[in-house]
Amino acid sequence: MKRKIVFIDQERCNGCGLCVKGCAEGALAVVDGKAKVVRELFCDGLGACLGHCPQGALTIVEREAEAFRPPFPEALHDPAVKRGDASLSSLSEEGGREFLDDAPCGKEPGNWPLQLQLIVPENPLWEGADLLVAGDCVAFASPLLLERLRKGKKLIVFCPKLDRSNDLYLEKLTTLFTLHRVRSVTTVHMEVPCCGGVLALVRKAISLSDARVPLTDITLAMDGGLSSTKETFEDKNK
Repeated sequence: MKRKIVFIDQERCNGCGLCVKGCAEGALAVVDGKAKVVRELFCDGLGACLGHCPQGALTIVEREAEAFRPPFPEALHDPAVKRGDASLSSLSEEGGREFLDDAPCGKEPGNWPLQLQLIVPENPLWEGADLLVAGDCVAFASPLLLERLRKGKKLIVFCPKLDRSNDLYLEKLTTLFTLHRVRSVTTVHMEVPCCGGVLALVRKAISLSDARVPLTDITLAMDGGLSSTKETFEDKNK
């Protein structure tokens, strides 16, 4: 598949390793005195490592690459992975999805990242998913309700007022709905006007894609109680 991924200019790279420390996913390592992408499936293409390179050797390119896969939960706590040690390449490429599905995360497997700024639309975990898109405040206004709503769903969160990334968010969601058959979408937000942008963004993304998706919209009152629930069927031709 074609997607964004980090490219390292080997002539500019001096092997300082600062970019490796800046890669939270453990996709980079210093090999033979030069930084290299040693696990391209762990590279999310967001470019958090770029600012750490004093030589300007890192750029983001769009090319054919294997689909992004988040690193295994244990890897995030492994000092070797945080250093980008090449030993991370020994992780099996087979059964990664099964590992994530069986991983203990509260009462059932979750997904990470959750924030819309960080999600990768090309990630195969969205295929056939029941999607829950929530405003940031929901988790704090009604945590028990969110826990019940999240059961069996993949979660995405954002704030339509404060994030100020609506163009990027629309592009990400539109790509997600275009590339994957999403089984259903549930939006949940507070009753304040600014939070209504959660529903508006999801509906616009669906309309711009080829998706036909059942949509349930849930509005919470200021005290965290249920205000209203509406069910529709979103269709680009609607």
